[in-house]
Amino acid sequence: MFRKSIYTEQFKIHLERLGYVKNSQIFLPTCIAEFINRLEEKKIYDLQEIEPVHIQDHYEYLTQRP
Repeated sequence: MFRKSIYTEQFKIHLERLGYVKNSQIFLPTCIAEFINRLEEKKIYDLQEIEPVHIQDHYEYLTQRP
């Protein structure tokens, strides 16, 4: 099972270290959490299971969602 809070928090710290503005430090980790939620819906629970097709599928979802 993914540990979303760890991934999103570490990503937030990474963005902060890179100098991203506060809004991006808040918004971008929520994008990661959304991606992880969609993976879990597909029964993908480990980073090692993610394939390029999953990323492409999520990208297509983002371009077509309301």
